[in-house]
Parts: sequence; structure tokens; C-alpha cells
Amino acid sequence: MLVVPADSELLEQAEVSLTALAEQSWIIRADNHPVAEVLRRSCRLAGFEPTIAYESHDYQEAQAMVAAGLGIAIAPRPALTNRRNDVRLVPFDTDVPAPTRRILLARTETANPLRPRSR
Repeated sequence: MLVVPADSELLEQAEVSLTALAEQSWIIRADNHPVAEVLRRSCRLAGFEPTIAYESHDYQEAQAMVAAGLGIAIAPRPALTNRRNDVRLVPFDTDVPAPTRRILLARTETANPLRPRSR
């Protein structure tokens, strides 16, 4: 979801195309967060490099920066359950891929040498 200030002109659209946001300043998650990488990769595919204005350490901090008018942000829907009342959400059209997560497990038939044996 795109996170914008409550008075943003982007709210006039039912959904927004990433290419329409090429001139915007972005607030991204810090420390090479996967959502920041999704934004960078999606912007490159759309033909531009995002202008990163600020980095945040959590989604509440990012929402505060958006509310203050410092830029716009993207966030997964579950991270916005505690949305501030001075920001709004705008869905993307189909040019932004949904982030995915893969969890792989490995199982061995031999005992783990690092785990103490139960007796």
C-alpha cells in the first residue's frame, strides 16, 4: 500500500501507478529492509530510481514522517493495522509486485551434534 499525507492530491485516484510517482520523495525502511528493496526494484522496472528522502526504523516512524509531509512510503497491509489518522492509504495498480516470503526447512536423519542428548 502507498502511504500518503491525509491532504495528498494522490487521494483523488482510486489507485496509483508507480510511474506516476517518479518525482516523489520516498521514506523507506532502513537497514536494507526487504520492503525497501521491493520499492527500489519496482521503481527500476518502471524506469526510474526512487529519490530517498529519509529512512525509518519502523512503520510507525515512517507514518509520522509521511504525516509531516517529508515524503511518501510503501508498507505491507499487516504493518498498517495501527494506522495514524493523519495519513491515508492508496492501493497500487498492477505495476508493483506483492512482496513474498519463502521459508525453507531442512531435516536430517542424524542427531544434531550441537543439541544435548536427552536421557
